[in-house]
Amino acid sequence: MKNIVIQSQLRPALTVVERCADYENFRATIERIDRLLIDSEVESQAIEFALEGRQPMSVKARQSRASFAIKALRMETLRYLLGGISFRHLSRALGSSDLLADFCRVREIDGIRG
Repeated sequence: MKNIVIQSQLRPALTVVERCADYENFRATIERIDRLLIDSEVESQAIEFALEGRQPMSVKARQSRASFAIKALRMETLRYLLGGISFRHLSRALGSSDLLADFCRVREIDGIRG
């Protein structure tokens, strides 16, 4: 398989939440899951599945499809981490939390993109 380079989105630093142990524990959990998805190469497998059996595509189309695969994997992971919430509730959670939006790779320098 050819390598696909996905440039990191320009994401600002997360909003600081001071003196909230529950938030810090949840953030640590999210960060561990983030590392697991990357280190275990689950993200790479998601990209491979997304590109498997496709007609030849331009580099831009391959990058877009790979980026979508990562977002879809992360959103489903988060949705079940939050108790299997509906997509509507997930959408609302992503729009109201820098941490969750950043985990799902929908947060960029100019805002959150669905």
